[in-house]
Amino acid sequence: MDGVSRDEFVVDELRQAGACKCVEAIGEAAGEILRRFRGFAIAYPELELAAAYRTRNRLSHGYDTFDRQTLWDTYYVPRLVADIGQLLTDSHG
Repeated sequence: MDGVSRDEFVVDELRQAGACKCVEAIGEAAGEILRRFRGFAIAYPELELAAAYRTRNRLSHGYDTFDRQTLWDTYYVPRLVADIGQLLTDSHG
């Protein structure tokens, strides 16, 4: 969402739909990690995997209860990618 302001985002349904899909995909992956690799999720609480999964559930099962401002506030994919990249760098030297 580089270069897109909050005001632009809240009136752009195409960007909102794209952001929803990205957040849903991240949340689904987070849920898989929580189920299959619980120790990893516990070891790296800064990834906020449970929050990502809860957000995915709200988006997937209740679009009308999820407002645009909340989507804007939770669209943190670049931060998550950076955090995971740092974890990989740290663990592989």
